[in-house]
Amino acid sequence: MPSDIHETFIRLVEYDILMQLAAIQGREDALGAFARRIVPTGSTTLQWKSPKVRSGTQELGKTIRHDPDMSYKHLDAQYPGVIIEVSYSQKQKDLLRLADDYILESDSSIELVIGLDLEYRGTKRASILMWRPRIVINEQDGNEELVAEQVVNKVR
Repeated sequence: MPSDIHETFIRLVEYDILMQLAAIQGREDALGAFARRIVPTGSTTLQWKSPKVRSGTQELGKTIRHDPDMSYKHLDAQYPGVIIEVSYSQKQKDLLRLADDYILESDSSIELVIGLDLEYRGTKRASILMWRPRIVINEQDGNEELVAEQVVNKVR
């Protein structure tokens, strides 16, 4: 059951994003036209049958299901392009696992995963973490491999 702090924080972040998105949507250029086709999709369930085994942790054909805290999708896309997860009572390492699942299982259709990690016990510290898809060369076999690369890790 989500806490009051968790849910309130999500709604405040969502409000701020929607206000900024509305400002971009009001532009009369290509960016405005693109932004007008972006819709909030909330915590819509995302589900995949995993076709691959990663790091020995996924079983072939295992169903992976997640309900993000927030998501935003372009109307022409199959999956949301941006996922936001807020970690309040969870551990920060859970955000990495979620980012991996979202990016890898969507075959990089999910282009940005944002993790907002709030300290659980009175320190009033928060972290923002972001992951994007990246193709790297596997050192063992020389093949290209999709990874979820952490591109931001800021603590306040």
